[in-house]
Amino acid sequence: LQAQGVRPGPKLRYNNMAHATKETYRIGDVVDVRKHGRATVIDLGQDLPADSGFTGRIRVQYHEDDTTFWVNPSKLRPMKLAAKRIVVAFFTEDYRTAVVHNVDRPDVCVEVGCHEGVTTRILHNRVKFVVGIDITPEVVQIAQQRSPHVSFRQLDGFDIEAVKALSPTGSYDKVMIDISGRASLELAARMVHLYATTFPSATLIVKNRALHAYIRATEQGQQGQGGGQEQQQQQQGGQCEGSVEGNAVSGGGQVPVQAPEGARRDMAAAGDTSAAGSAPADSLHDGGAVR
Repeated sequence: LQAQGVRPGPKLRYNNMAHATKETYRIGDVVDVRKHGRATVIDLGQDLPADSGFTGRIRVQYHEDDTTFWVNPSKLRPMKLAAKRIVVAFFTEDYRTAVVHNVDRPDVCVEVGCHEGVTTRILHNRVKFVVGIDITPEVVQIAQQRSPHVSFRQLDGFDIEAVKALSPTGSYDKVMIDISGRASLELAARMVHLYATTFPSATLIVKNRALHAYIRATEQGQQGQGGGQEQQQQQQGGQCEGSVEGNAVSGGGQVPVQAPEGARRDMAAAGDTSAAGSAPADSLHDGGAVR
């Protein structure tokens, strides 16, 4: 398990890239071109003659159709791609940032637990196909009323065959799961395992506080166990925040985050997982149990 931060910052917004130059980027960087979509930097223009007309511009290749274009760097936004197949966020802001950074125009996507459709609507403008599903008919109705051009369905996310049937290809490239940030660890792990095994080539982006706390504490605990005496002393001093003790994962040696056997088994089977962003220490636990 490896933690990965994808917290949004000023440099990720187009209007804060006005002073960006070609030195900001490297060949191979994945970027989002304003109003044009995802692309890869293929030429920094370092060998262009002064009278080329492209001075100060960067050449990119669009993912959608492989065409190339010389672009002003101020029109680009750098993308931070997930290092792991499954990304788990604590906050809604982190969840939506991870979504934007990890989808591409050709993707077929589903959001499980779409609620009133905000994230699904964001996806609609960025991918080939997306459908939002939720088990609560009232919120699906609200989502459809607010975004009549987006596809929503009232459906149980565990009805995997029905979810598959919604896809034009019978599968999904990206699966977003937001079944309530406060849903239990066991419930979240079961759903992640279900979608990770049903769609083995899909990237999963999940919002769940208990699962985020479990992954973060587990990763920090593994670092503490493998870091030698010096790292153990740092952990005791509060600089290393996690440890693993038997069947309980704890943060900072404080309140244990209990991991049911089924949840540990499901997450072990799901595999390549990372935690996006961070959570305040006092929000990881309440009275001894993550809710």
